[in-house]
Amino acid sequence: MPVQKPEPLYDEDQGPVLIVCATRDRPGDFLRLARSFHDTSIHAHLMAYVDDDQSAAYQALELPPRVRLHVGKRVGPIQAINWIVHSYRSGYRIYGVAPDDATFLTPGWDDWLRDTIDGLPGRLGIVAAAHDCGEYVNFACVSREWVEVCGWYAYPHAYHFIWDTVLEMLGEATRIVYAPASKFMMHHDQKPTINTEDHYTGDAHSFLMWCVGERRALVHKIREAIETARHGSHAPSCP
Repeated sequence: MPVQKPEPLYDEDQGPVLIVCATRDRPGDFLRLARSFHDTSIHAHLMAYVDDDQSAAYQALELPPRVRLHVGKRVGPIQAINWIVHSYRSGYRIYGVAPDDATFLTPGWDDWLRDTIDGLPGRLGIVAAAHDCGEYVNFACVSREWVEVCGWYAYPHAYHFIWDTVLEMLGEATRIVYAPASKFMMHHDQKPTINTEDHYTGDAHSFLMWCVGERRALVHKIREAIETARHGSHAPSCP
């Protein structure tokens, strides 16, 4: 049964950060993530999507404050992420994703993230956390305005493997801020992902189709919204 939606910690105009985690088969890892999140953040919430056949193991965890669970049917990582983001838009203004085998390392990262996104024209762009997995975007954070322009946080026509690359490409084509490690640093164990063979080929095809058929129009839409914000008009409104 779904848990009750968390109450925002302060009003929408200030706006907290919501970090989303789609987790399965790793309650111990998720608990470590949750504790590192709580110990390094000030105002942010962490919301985990847990498949209903996994609920007992996760609901038995002693989670720290500002960490919540949502139990739902098994839909795959991207659909779970997007469900949380769209369902909790009214109380949050910034969204990010952390896998269950990650660790938050930098105290106060959520205030820095909020200030950085608030400084972008129309609050439109990607803020990418520093991490220890190589030179690519692995922890992308966006505003609610970004989600409204794109229509989603994670590219919905895929299962798992390409959503961070899609965000990296959109950010590089419009606006992206790479966080210094002193402000927002993540560690990622990069444990093997389940169902690799079942979904990797399909995600590769979805990525190619997005690049060919959707990327250019979406980049133009984001750039147009940024230019509108720069010239004093309001960015796209949020319901």
